[in-house]
Amino acid sequence: MKKKALNIIFFMFITLFSFGQKQEKDTCKPDEIKKDKITNEFVEIWTEKLASSSSFKSASNGKADFLYYLSFYKTSNGNYIVIRLSQTSPYMKEFFGEDIKFSKEDKIIFGWAGMKPLELNIGEVQNSRRVNEASKQVVNTYGLIISISENDSALIKECFTKSLMTGMRINMKSGNVLEEEIKDKTNLKINKKAKCFLMQFLNSKYFL
Repeated sequence: MKKKALNIIFFMFITLFSFGQKQEKDTCKPDEIKKDKITNEFVEIWTEKLASSSSFKSASNGKADFLYYLSFYKTSNGNYIVIRLSQTSPYMKEFFGEDIKFSKEDKIIFGWAGMKPLELNIGEVQNSRRVNEASKQVVNTYGLIISISENDSALIKECFTKSLMTGMRINMKSGNVLEEEIKDKTNLKINKKAKCFLMQFLNSKYFL
């Protein structure tokens, strides 16, 4: 059942690089509700951009800065936190360069205002690539999926609902570290999305 849920997230992940319009009214409705065309199951998704760096801000190696997104996924088999990273590269740079390698042995650490950091294990890593031949660009998108287990649910709820996220760090098995500071306006939005997701489903049978 867990593998089935991860497969559904993978297909949703492929189509969710640009997530839908957010609700204009002050509600806790998901940003998107997607239906898997194969299984006919629905996935409810809350998403917020973590980093506001522009995809046009290229580094010396020709690759743009990462864009970071935080998503909460509700499926019929469980709930997940998904960190999505996207990076745009010139086609030739991409062809001759190496992709960044994420693994299930990497660690994600969230920093909080006035609370201890929260370290979570990655349960699954998913990748997708989109090539735009007209612009000679390649967009690589990576999904780091964290299953919300019964053991972690109370601590995740406490962090995401009682504090504000100040930063995120990905410690990679390779020794590389990706780190992003979360701005004040952004962490307020994250807090709101997290409360909608976690409080609504905390007592649900789907909160595994």
